Amino acid sequence: MVAVMKALHIDRPVLIGHSIAGEELSSVGSRSPEKVSGLIYLDAATDFALYDPAHPLFEIEMNDIKRRIDEIEAGGIDEKKMLLDLETAVAKFETVLHQNNLGVANMPPLPPRSPINAAVNFGMQKYTSIPVPALAIYACPHNWDRLPDDGSGRKAALIADDKVRCTAWADNFKHGVPGARIVIIPNADHYLYLTNEAQVVSEIKVFLASLH
Repeated sequence: MVAVMKALHIDRPVLIGHSIAGEELSSVGSRSPEKVSGLIYLDAATDFALYDPAHPLFEIEMNDIKRRIDEIEAGGIDEKKMLLDLETAVAKFETVLHQNNLGVANMPPLPPRSPINAAVNFGMQKYTSIPVPALAIYACPHNWDRLPDDGSGRKAALIADDKVRCTAWADNFKHGVPGARIVIIPNADHYLYLTNEAQVVSEIKVFLASLH
């Protein structure tokens, strides 16, 4: 993305991303903050966009260990300290791995991983700092009208779980990115820029005006 901006002579744009694009927004915002004026996350500022130590993701912890091993292999570092840090990371990963394996134990076999899914999973990193202005719009809880209510309470439980999860994402982003504008749209679709276009556009305009 940074290479495209450079090639097209785009100077410090505001980047907007939806869903998994939050991973890319945080990558650019944390690595090259001087190249962007702001970031807009459309239901995208989740746990892969900003690290939440209270709810660690298996893929992020796994990739973090791989990064640490690569740094040790490359040399030129305080290897003794790195090995101690690696021991701590591995101990945490064991817990996360165990929880992940419990969660997938009764799932059917997964299909072969596509190159896109591999890029997403192995591209996840611990983004802990986003030093640029940010707007994060959440659908929270998401709209579940497509799911019929069979009276079993399953739908209500899904909505409750969804609200807990997306509220945690918003709280983590608010805490980790001081000054970020947080907007929550209850019962919006994940594609909230389509189902709630007017409100999303209005919030984007307010955010853009604040950058001047």
